[in-house]
Amino acid sequence: MNPFDAIKNLQNMTETLQNMESKVKEITASGTAGASAVTIVLNGKFEMQDIKIDKEMFEDVEDLEALPMLIKLAHNNAVENVSEKLKSQTSSLASDIGLSFNQ
Repeated sequence: MNPFDAIKNLQNMTETLQNMESKVKEITASGTAGASAVTIVLNGKFEMQDIKIDKEMFEDVEDLEALPMLIKLAHNNAVENVSEKLKSQTSSLASDIGLSFNQ
């Protein structure tokens, strides 16, 4: 391989990786649990951006006992959804630079 081609390929890979990093910051996905009683939104870095709790679903004090479990379930669902979006974005960008990941 020509050294100049290698340098050009490296520059293209660097640009693609920077593009990938910026797209990760833009990705968001939500997860829900308990018939949407709890909704959690995560970004591409798996940082929680928002949490919504439907107060009407927890009017009875006894129902509050389920809240921690529903938060965990909604978070896990959001993690799955972010992972799928990241996988899709990464595969697309990787193919742009000639890389492939076995799925």
